[in-house]
Amino acid sequence: MGKALLSTRDESWLRRYLRTPREPETQHSVIAEEALRADIDRARARGFATTREEMTLGNVSVAAALPRVEGLPPVAIGLVVHLDRADERRLGPLVVQTARDLHAALRDAR
Repeated sequence: MGKALLSTRDESWLRRYLRTPREPETQHSVIAEEALRADIDRARARGFATTREEMTLGNVSVAAALPRVEGLPPVAIGLVVHLDRADERRLGPLVVQTARDLHAALRDAR
């Protein structure tokens, strides 16, 4: 969900964030600025972010940020599935739609 949330941030915020040292969780973690920016750009373009074994070996994560809801911090929703069951092309749109539905429910509840 981190990359999904990063995809909502402006360039000034990202520049400050990227100056902070990052520690890898696994040998697959994307921490280099250029690679992380490329992942953020992909997340912005398709509406969801993915990680493959970056937080936990054997797992894939798919997440989408919700549009801003006044009074709430930035919010994202995601799922983690085992690598054998991961189909980001199918899961991505489902997560994006769920984020839209959740955003609508939160907005209407306010």
